[in-house]
Amino acid sequence: MASNDKTDLINELRSARRAAKLSQEDLARRIGRSQAQVSKVETSAGDPRLSTLLSMARALGLELLAVPKTRVAEIREILKIAGPGKDLRETTVLEDLYVPDPEEDDDEDGPNKS
Repeated sequence: MASNDKTDLINELRSARRAAKLSQEDLARRIGRSQAQVSKVETSAGDPRLSTLLSMARALGLELLAVPKTRVAEIREILKIAGPGKDLRETTVLEDLYVPDPEEDDDEDGPNKS
């Protein structure tokens, strides 16, 4: 993993921890490590094990994925379209194409109103 990539990953993990309003000690408890180990990872001191990064990510509701290099730009575009915090499983083509008919909202009882 290139240094910049490692730094990006660590910054994402730190941001996710803070967004979850967890202290380093809280996260450490969740993953069975010490606060000092979490701090060491977050300050880029040393080269953390993949198992530690995976544990941290999963404890924060994230998943680390291996993506073929040739598909990275495509995946980044998908993530950008979905938006931050949006569950990609809820994103559909229909959602992007659907335009509500304003007349449907006015006619709640349907065409056979009494």
